[in-house]
Amino acid sequence: MAMPRQVLLFAGCMVQMSLRAWPSWREHFPAGRYRPILQIHNFAQILQIMQVLQGEANVPVELRPFCHVSPKLRCVRKPRDFSDVELALVEVSSPVELTYRGYNLHLFGLNQKLVKPLLSTTPEQKNLADIWTKSLRGIDEEGRAKNARALIETLPANMPEAALVRSIIEETRAARTDPAAGLAAVRSKLSCPIALVIRHFRYMPDGRPVSWPPDFVETLKSAAQQLNIPVFDPAPLVASAGVKQAIGDNDNHYRASFCPVMGEAITNFALSVPG
Repeated sequence: MAMPRQVLLFAGCMVQMSLRAWPSWREHFPAGRYRPILQIHNFAQILQIMQVLQGEANVPVELRPFCHVSPKLRCVRKPRDFSDVELALVEVSSPVELTYRGYNLHLFGLNQKLVKPLLSTTPEQKNLADIWTKSLRGIDEEGRAKNARALIETLPANMPEAALVRSIIEETRAARTDPAAGLAAVRSKLSCPIALVIRHFRYMPDGRPVSWPPDFVETLKSAAQQLNIPVFDPAPLVASAGVKQAIGDNDNHYRASFCPVMGEAITNFALSVPG
């Protein structure tokens, strides 16, 4: 069975790194019109990207780094209903959504394009920035508001794009959303098959996967079952290889040596999804 040639890849770093490391992944996932889609964390980001591709919305160029949206991503004129897509491969890692003036921000984008280059000039400022992002991840509104005010006071008046930086710190809000509703929303916008790859928060030394929030993975699996969406759970493969061989020592990502193994497994899973 040949791999669908037009694929929507809505996935985070675990899937994308694995596919890139699998030697023949480009044969199965050739570069196409939907390729400039960067890593995804949640369903709000998927829906935002779909709106850009369909011409229903746009993410301003000055916000794209913070939304982790490629500057190359633009409206695909025809077809706008994704009728040319044969498979959507989806992986989400969090039910927490960050919004700023109606746009969905990306925590990686905030860290890489805001916190590290602009909000780490002094130990005090870096500490406040770290607490601010932690309060967003934890949906701690009281802590967010307190640390946002303190962080803004550390900004120099002559810093680049001071007004934009100040407003992002002040106005960004976090909320927990229903992953089942998110999956259903994506399903409703696509006529092609959808396949879901599970993202576990971390693994215990004995190979047991840990979900965060605790009900996140089971909620996704249950929703996928109700929507007749096939699911790939990487946990058995990680346990079979051994956590020390599969997962890095200092983070929760796959080791470079394990990525091709996972890439092959995800490719075979995608190949098995009925068209």
